[in-house]
Amino acid sequence: MSTAKQIYSDLLRHMPGGCLVTTNGVVVATNPDAVDTMGIPNGRLLGVPLENLLLPEFEQQCRKLLEDADDKTSYVQVRLARRATPIELAARSLEEGTVSVGVRSLLQESYYSAAAKGDLTHDQVTGLPNRYYVLSELERHFRTTMKRPTSIVAIWIDDLEALDESNGGPVGDQILTEVAKRLETKLRGPDLLGRFDNTGFVTVLRSDVDINQLAEIGDRLRDEIAFPVQLNDKLISFTTSLAIGNIESETPSIGRVMALLEAAANRAKTSGGDRTEVVKL
Repeated sequence: MSTAKQIYSDLLRHMPGGCLVTTNGVVVATNPDAVDTMGIPNGRLLGVPLENLLLPEFEQQCRKLLEDADDKTSYVQVRLARRATPIELAARSLEEGTVSVGVRSLLQESYYSAAAKGDLTHDQVTGLPNRYYVLSELERHFRTTMKRPTSIVAIWIDDLEALDESNGGPVGDQILTEVAKRLETKLRGPDLLGRFDNTGFVTVLRSDVDINQLAEIGDRLRDEIAFPVQLNDKLISFTTSLAIGNIESETPSIGRVMALLEAAANRAKTSGGDRTEVVKL
């Protein structure tokens, strides 16, 4: 590693929040929060032009952001993938051609703005609280009851769209509805369950779970909910992936927690699914 890159890496290690450094548009240093927020392994960030990590329609905005960076911070909102949470890039020049870029998930703002526009508080497919309602409940829970032990579990149906194609028609909604019922039977009264996104769910376990037992708990839960669903005269088999972690901070950031869960979902999908991942929250 060059001396300059080592200096940038040392600098970012002490930076709060997600941050990376680009030289001539290429990522040369990152910190762990940036990796978590973007959901991209460090090895796939370093040496890559930042604009190449974004959807094509945001490449020009990113290029201009870096080219125009000066001693005042400028901002742009972008996306890494179609279904990914929008992120905010905040650029500030360090020296000629080298820019510090803050990376922040806009998950919380995105969900709350949708809720403010009149979205329903419950999912119309499963009848569960939707992600907007879940986020507001999480915020209230974190603010008022964080002295109580809390774990968060996120569960996804693997390759849900592929199941539609392989079965000659839409079966995803039926599978989601059935899995929602199975999850409800496994949870206790105080636990919160809701839709996470188009393919999965999130639940808050308001009890003390030993960190060494998280993987075992996740595997057992997946086994209990992922047996075949009968639709008409046909059994539809599917697999699930799950991320589980304990909330360790007394004042956790909802955006950070959800970004870490999304990153775990991306890792599960790219590795073939059917897995449990323990996440440090």
